[in-house]
Order: sequence, then C-alpha cells, then structure tokens
Amino acid sequence: MKSLHTFIIAAVALVLAPTSAMAADDTVKTDASGCVSVVYEAENLGYGDFVSIFRVSCNGKYAVASTGIIDDGASPYIGVLWTADDGEMTVFNADNYGQESKGVIFCDVSNDGMIVGAHPVLGLNSAGTGFEYRWKPAYYKDGAWTNLPLPDKYAIATSEASDGLDIAYASVAKRVTPDGNTIAGEIYIADDNIRFSDNSLNSVKRFEPVIWTHNDSGDWDIQTFYQDTQEDGIYGNQGFVVYDISHDGTKVVGSCTSLRGDWLPAIADAETGKVSWHVGPELTYLSSENRFVELDREGNQCEEWWDGMINCIDANNNIYYYYNDGDGNYYSLSENLDTGDKEYYDNTVACGNGDLVIGLNKILKGDKTIDLADIYTVINMSDDGMVLAGGGYDSYDYGYEFNYPMLIQRVPADQTTGINSVETAPGEDKIYTITGVRLNQPQKGINIINGRKVIVK
Repeated sequence: MKSLHTFIIAAVALVLAPTSAMAADDTVKTDASGCVSVVYEAENLGYGDFVSIFRVSCNGKYAVASTGIIDDGASPYIGVLWTADDGEMTVFNADNYGQESKGVIFCDVSNDGMIVGAHPVLGLNSAGTGFEYRWKPAYYKDGAWTNLPLPDKYAIATSEASDGLDIAYASVAKRVTPDGNTIAGEIYIADDNIRFSDNSLNSVKRFEPVIWTHNDSGDWDIQTFYQDTQEDGIYGNQGFVVYDISHDGTKVVGSCTSLRGDWLPAIADAETGKVSWHVGPELTYLSSENRFVELDREGNQCEEWWDGMINCIDANNNIYYYYNDGDGNYYSLSENLDTGDKEYYDNTVACGNGDLVIGLNKILKGDKTIDLADIYTVINMSDDGMVLAGGGYDSYDYGYEFNYPMLIQRVPADQTTGINSVETAPGEDKIYTITGVRLNQPQKGINIINGRKVIVK
C-alpha cells in the first residue's frame, strides 16, 4: 500500500485479479468493405440488473465492460477486459478478497490499459450507525485499485439495497483520456439549496460531473462544477450524466436536467468551470419571482418536454448528439465545436471520427458496406474505426434487452490470410501478436506470422 500526499490516495494492492480467462466466442468473416471482421461477444456471462456495453480504447487495443450476474439470487458486478493482442476476454471480480456479492465496475480504458470505474470500499453508512460497502471512484492499473479524491459535498447515497451498493447511486470514474492523465466522472452529492420552477427550496441529492487531472507531483487534482447560486444553475433534481470526454480532457459531454426535468445535451467545460446546455430552451431568470423559466422560440414558457444527449466527442472535437425539442421535432447530428459546422442524419447518431459516422446499428456516413449484422448496437469505436464496440441482445420474459457486451475488430483483408488452423514447430516461423508479443505457435484470432497478418479461426 502506498499513499500520495495531496489527497491521500490509497493504491490497494492485490485486491483485484482476473478470476477466469475465456477465449472469445467469436465468428470470423470477410465483409463487403474488404475487411476481415472478428466478432467477440460475452454472451456466456449472462446478465443481471446491470449491464454495460463495451467501451473501447482510442487506439483499439483494449475494451472494457461490466455486467451484473444472477447466481442463486445474488447479483455481483463483474468487470470484463478484452485485449486485441490475444482476442481474449478476461473476467475480473472481487472473490479473492471476500467481497463475493460486491464486485467491480469497469467504465472505460486508456490507450495503455488503465481502467477507470469503481470498486467497493468499507465506510460509515448513511445513518452513521455502522459500516457498509460503498462504491468508490477509482482506477485500476498494475494489478491494484487507486481511489480518486472526493469533493466536499460528496453524499453517501441513500439506498434500499441491502448491501448499500445500489448501482443507481454509484459515484464512478466514467471516462478517461487516451493518455490516462484526465478522468471524468459522476459524483453523487448533497445540495440543500435548490430552487425548483415553482419557487420552492428543496434539499436534493444529484449527480455532478467532476474532472480528475494527474498533476506533476503524481497526485490527482479534482475539479467540480457546482452551481452554488440559482442564477448560475441549470440543474434540476437529477444532475449530469457523463457520456464522453474530449481527447485533451477539457470538455465532458453528456446530458443534464433542466429545472423541470428535461434531459438536454450538455457540456462541462474545464476551462470555464461551467456546465451549459448545448441546445435547449432559453433559460430566463425572473428576479421578481426569484426563479427561472424556460422559453420556446416564440418566447412563451415551454409546455412540451425536451430530451437529448451528446453521445461522443472525437479526436477532432466533433460531437455526436440528438435531441427532441419542445415543438416535437427530432434532430440527430454531428457538430464541430471549433468551426460550428453541422451535419444532420436520419437515424440516431452514436459515434464517429469525422469520416466514419455510426448510428446505433447503421453506418450513417463513410463506408456503408461495413457489416454490422452481428452486433445489435454500436455505441463507440476506436479512433480509426477499426474496432466497433457495443452490445448484443437476447430475449426474456419482458422482451428484448441489452444483456451482454460485444465488439467487432476489423482488419483489411489484404493484410490477412484466413485459415482454420496452423501446425508449426516452435521456432519454425516468427509469430507475434498484433502488439508484438512473441508466440511459439499461432493462437485464435489475429497473428503476425513472418510479417503477415493471419486470422486463425
């Protein structure tokens, strides 16, 4: 165990280890775009009351997800790590340190494999009468969790969950920049001075965005976005949900609530220290009534609900988002934050890199021959678009449901040789993983054999 000085961050060694490694349940085929696609899915993990889709690193070398597993009435949360070099998914949980029913949450991964999320830490309960486990935002690197500092308004979430770990109230590290030096998260806080649109003062708990930055001394600085006065505030009683962070770590994008409960595309800007709706009704403060009202394009108070979110921000500062306005119109678009240029689409946009734009299960811009038939929905991708991450689905009593993470790894067909098996004596060929690890013989997935990419089925 070690401690850092600014916020006394504990790196807890040997508290998390992979409990099993499973070969990917994958299919290999050449799609119409001329790429060999390997489909990896974690369907055999099952599903519980919480499932996250895969989140892929910007360089495409890693992907992570979490899922709740139903087993004899318990629902532990497990983390799943996919690595491009061996094509395997490794399952992480907390069985090895006595927290069988607690587990871990994996939300995102940097280019060097640092995982951000949350893990359970024993602390005082909300009543102050005893101790129980609570989710703590943290990152996992070199075999250990490191806890991130918490803001002063951090609230112990009140939950009916018997173990105190209701996922709906988890404070988590949600997204990380490619270099791993900036992390964005959601922190559950208490605020005793929130005025609703009916002019009533309320004490509420809500999610606030935070940014952690790795400083020169090796500690983590935390930036909050509290709206301390009603004139500065745009939140309702739910707060802000983080969906992505810019590559330079200066902008966190997602969705936040208005005073009456609309969910609107929003940006938390580290340079200004403010959260703002990117699009939404006009927010006007009535000093005579000491409250805000939301006005439509004609200047009338909004009657219809707004809804929307920013799903993604890419390396070129393009954001991908959708919204329903108060007049019942639906918009799905990408927008460059530097130039203001916009491009509209006829389906809900999920992610992109400028040249390639993907809807939930459809190519909206770029190479439309890319085969997405094997994946139910795509939510994010590597910067080059060669790894597409999302989720699969299955059916149960209540209909279709996302219930397992899956992804597609694409390799240009002219750089591969498709074969079913390889028989080779050790040392006969020079065989490597795609990340340069020397192998004695080819493994399932993508190999480099004598300088040529080979798919082993």
